[in-house]
Amino acid sequence: MLRLLEGGFGSVCHAELIKRIENSVSHGKRTFLFVPEQQTLSCEAEMWSVLVPQAAQIFEVTNFTRFANTAFRSLGGIGGAYCTGAESSLIMWRVLSELCEKLNMTGGRRPISASLVDRALSVVKEMQGHGISPEIIETISVSEKIKDRRLKAKLSDLSLIYGTYRSYVSEKYNDLAEDTEELVRRLEANPEFLSGADIYVDGFISFTEPQYKLLSVLMKCTEVTVTLTLPKARRDAFEYSEVKKTEERLKK
Repeated sequence: MLRLLEGGFGSVCHAELIKRIENSVSHGKRTFLFVPEQQTLSCEAEMWSVLVPQAAQIFEVTNFTRFANTAFRSLGGIGGAYCTGAESSLIMWRVLSELCEKLNMTGGRRPISASLVDRALSVVKEMQGHGISPEIIETISVSEKIKDRRLKAKLSDLSLIYGTYRSYVSEKYNDLAEDTEELVRRLEANPEFLSGADIYVDGFISFTEPQYKLLSVLMKCTEVTVTLTLPKARRDAFEYSEVKKTEERLKK
C-alpha cells in the first residue's frame, strides 16, 4: 500500500513524517526510513534526538544500498562491496584508455582527460538508472531504423564503453542495480520478511528504474509512505515537474 505526504519546503510535511514514525515505533512495529545515501548520517542524528533509546531495536535509518545488504543477510543472496566514486572513475579511465583506438569519440587520442571520464561515467550511470543495458544499446545501434551515421557511431561507442565498464566492475564489486533486481525476486518469494513493518521514504525527487521496481514490491508487502516536495499552491509550476512525474509513477 502507498501513502503520499506532500508539501512545500519547510512545511509541516516533515513534522508529520516524524510524528508517523514515532507512532509506528510506539506500537512496536519494525520501521525503516529510506533516505538518499548522502543524507543517511545526518538523518540518523536527527531521528535519534527524537526517538526513545529503545527504538534502536526496531527502527533503522537506511538507504537502498544498506537495505539490500540487510535483506540479503536474512534472505540470503548477493552481498558485498560497491564502487566508490573514485573507484568508478579509475575503472572508466582504464576502459577508455584500452578502447581509445576503437572509439569514434576519441579517434585514438591519448591521454584520456578527466572531463572525458566524467562524461562517460555520467552517461553510463544514466543508462543504468533507466534500466537500459549495453545489449539494448548495441541492438539499437545496428538497427536499420537509425539512419543518422553520427548517432550510430555514438551508440556504438556507448555500447562498447558501457559493456566493458560493467565487466570490469563485476570482477571486484557488486552492481547495485543487479542486486536490487535480485532483492525484488527474493522479496516476491518471501513477502513475510516485511510483514507488519512500516516503511517511510523521504528526501527523494525521483527514483531509478530498479528503485521503482523495489518500491513496487515493498508496497505489495507492507505500507510504504513517501514524502514529496510538492506544494499544493504551486504543484503545476515548472520547477516541480520532475516531482509530479515521480508522483504519477508511484501511483501507477
